[in-house]
Amino acid sequence: MAIIPASTLTTISNLKRGDWAALWRDTDSCVRIRRTEPMPHGGVWVTWDHGPGTKATRRMMPGANAAQVRW
Repeated sequence: MAIIPASTLTTISNLKRGDWAALWRDTDSCVRIRRTEPMPHGGVWVTWDHGPGTKATRRMMPGANAAQVRW
């Protein structure tokens, strides 16, 4: 995972509403987290957009996957 300046390493399961996070390897683009819904088997439904006025995307992701939160 490329390290983004002014960011903190975390996992998908630690994301919360309002975080700007990089969710994938080999990318430094961040998305705005709208909602996270933990599932009993360790997965997390993550809903995000690319800023005000953009379409939301929802995807199930493993909670243990790495993410970076920009601050």
